[in-house]
Amino acid sequence: MRCVRGRRTFTAQLAARPLVSAGGGVPASAADPVTDRHSLRPLLAALTVLQQRMLALRFFDDLTQTEIAAQLGVKQMQISRLLVATLVQLRTGMLAEPSAVPLGE
Repeated sequence: MRCVRGRRTFTAQLAARPLVSAGGGVPASAADPVTDRHSLRPLLAALTVLQQRMLALRFFDDLTQTEIAAQLGVKQMQISRLLVATLVQLRTGMLAEPSAVPLGE
């Protein structure tokens, strides 16, 4: 018997799955979520208003790409491309080496 509960339940189940780091075994998110949050904040602030709105609609309002496109007045394919590019941009920023500039300068 299969029970379909909707997108929100499915999304919650995916979010509950541990992320495995490249080293294996240890959830990547368990390393230091506070540092990750502080690292992500300036990267999100650097995004365009459209990118920020799109991410909010997708990950906080749990809308599909088609629903986001209708709200923003663009085609679904454009949302798909923008979403991938934005996530790659954020991932690249999170994986970048920290600045070599000492804290006091």
